[in-house]
Amino acid sequence: MNNDHANELVLPPSASISRRRVLQLSGLGVAGAIVGPAVLAACGSDDVVGVSTGKLDKVKAHWVYIGPPDDNGWTETHDLGRRAVEAALGDKVETGFTPNIFFDASTNQLFQQLTDDGNDIIFANTEYSQLLSDVAAANPGTKYVECNGHNYTANT
Repeated sequence: MNNDHANELVLPPSASISRRRVLQLSGLGVAGAIVGPAVLAACGSDDVVGVSTGKLDKVKAHWVYIGPPDDNGWTETHDLGRRAVEAALGDKVETGFTPNIFFDASTNQLFQQLTDDGNDIIFANTEYSQLLSDVAAANPGTKYVECNGHNYTANT
């Protein structure tokens, strides 16, 4: 008998988690980590570390998707995360989304328009890379999350 695996932990099939569920939970976790402090600041005192002393009545968040929100994949999972943020934060958050955004000059214009529309945070569900980073660098008062990104600025 081979005892090479005698000390390994074996989990039952019910303990497994799908890639889709991991993406859902990570999307909600990222949203909660970023949107949550702003919501807490809106509800509580000015003593929240890392949040400006200005209070927000509502956080305005927008998601930009590379595909349709019912694609049975990456985009749908991000949209499930967006809806989970709505359910968790209720009237403390206003969300929106723009589907089917690809990689061209109009993408920069969209990110800038979403910023100009007063979104506090903008989530991009794919690597828009420099297209998002350029807008983020020019708009330090808005937060940006590029879920698969490689470029970072002080507010991304």
